[in-house]
Formats: sequence, structure tokens, C-alpha cells
Amino acid sequence: MNLGRAELQIGHRDVAITLLVDALRGSESALGPADRTTIAAHTALAQAYRLHGKATLALMHYRKSVDGLLATLGPDDAKTLSAQNDLAECLQYAGDNAAALAMYEATRTKLTAKLSADHPDTLTCSSNLALLYRVLERHDLAVPLFEETVSRMKNVLGAKHPSTLVVQNNLAVAYSAAKKPEKSVLIYEDVVSQLTAKSGTDHPDTLTTRNNLAMTHKAMGKLNLAETILKDTHERYTRTGKLDHPDGLRTANNLALVLRDLKKTAEAMTLFEEAHRRAQATLPATQ
Repeated sequence: MNLGRAELQIGHRDVAITLLVDALRGSESALGPADRTTIAAHTALAQAYRLHGKATLALMHYRKSVDGLLATLGPDDAKTLSAQNDLAECLQYAGDNAAALAMYEATRTKLTAKLSADHPDTLTCSSNLALLYRVLERHDLAVPLFEETVSRMKNVLGAKHPSTLVVQNNLAVAYSAAKKPEKSVLIYEDVVSQLTAKSGTDHPDTLTTRNNLAMTHKAMGKLNLAETILKDTHERYTRTGKLDHPDGLRTANNLALVLRDLKKTAEAMTLFEEAHRRAQATLPATQ
């Protein structure tokens, strides 16, 4: 099973799945379906199938993992609750938002009672639940849950922790979706500041967040400010040789949109055409 996990980590998904299927069969034969090793094998195989885009198979093995932990450890054990969070994520990935929502809410309640609201597992579940609320356009629930989770993550993990910054970025998106762009801008600016201090101005995460900040300014009608940020970001993608990356192409296209809105038509068209040409040359062809 460890070899299968190692192959999965380096991107050899087909090889990993073959090894993990063999490991699961061997464990079931030698130890039985209720053994913890067998349950762990179901979890590892579920993760591999999900990464491979095979949601149905992933769900089957996540469910077997959860069922095994429920039978051996009980419904309130931390490992069971963590597995239920993984199952909820896969349910959402598979498009069953109703089932995912019910599982996230129940799991978060139990994690809070069992481990505390500040435990990393609880924070992960809270973030996932807030994301689903946002997908369901329940902004009245998504925004306060993101706010609470960000606050707790800053206290527990620190303001510069990667997980904190990811959830903070998601809060900014939630503010925009809730028609609160001013708050979104403040969050993006803080994330850009933290990422710049931690990883540098040219790091992909910094550049992506700067792009999001600029587009929020665009949505607020602050086109000149959006243009300034996007031009600087576009130049950084160019200088670092990453203009052909999907995020670099997205920034070029967004800059062209802003230039068009500023009536800089010729400059916008040149950039649109360049971005299209680069996309045709670098992105996989679609059938």
C-alpha cells in the first residue's frame, strides 16, 4: 500500500491504482474486511480514484472506509469524523450537494464537540462547509462561517500559514459573491501582502491573488487601478517566463478586458490576439 501511495504522489495514477487494488485484495484476504489495514486501503484507493476523476469508484471506497470505521471505532471517533469529511468532499465533487451538505453539517457539529472548534480537523470541515454554502449561494451562511474560520485559523495556525491564506482568499471570493466588493478588496490586499512577505512578488500564488484583486477593482468600476495592477502582473508573468501558463493567459485576457472598457481598443485587441495565439499553442486541443 505504501508503494501505491508513493506512486500516487509522483503522479503515476494508473500504476498507483493497480498497486492499491492489489493491496486491498491482499488485506481483505489475509486480515478480513473489518481490519484497520483494510479500511486504510479503502481510503487510499478512494483518494487515488478521486484524483483520477473516477468519482463513482471513489465514493464506493470512501463509503466502505466510513462504514468500517463506524463499526470498529464508533460514530464519534476522530478518525471516523475525518473520514466522513473526506466522504462529504467526494460527494460534493460528484455533484451530490444535498448529501454533502448534510454530512458536512453533522460532522462539523461532532468535531466541534469532540475536538473543539479550533482543532485543525474542525477548521478543515468548517472551510469545506463554507465553500459548499457559497456554491449553493447561501451567502448568509458562507460569509460568517468563512469569517469565523479565518479568525480561528489565524489564532491557531498563524496569519501566514498556507491554509489560512487559502481560506482567507475564499472569504474574499465569498464577499464578492455577496455583493461586498469593498470587503473583498481588503482581504485580497492582506493576502497579497502576506504572500509577498512569505513567497515573494513573483510567486504564482501572489500573482494569482493580484489578478483577483484587480478584477474586483474592475467590478467596482475602478478601471485605472485594475489596469495598473494587471499590467504589473502581466509584466511579472512575462519576466518569469510563465506567460503561457493558464494563469498568465488569464491575466493577459483580463488586462485586455480592462483596456477595452477603458476604450483602449487597439491595445486591447493586440493583447486579445496574443493571448488567443498563445492559448492555441500551449493548451491541450479540445475535440
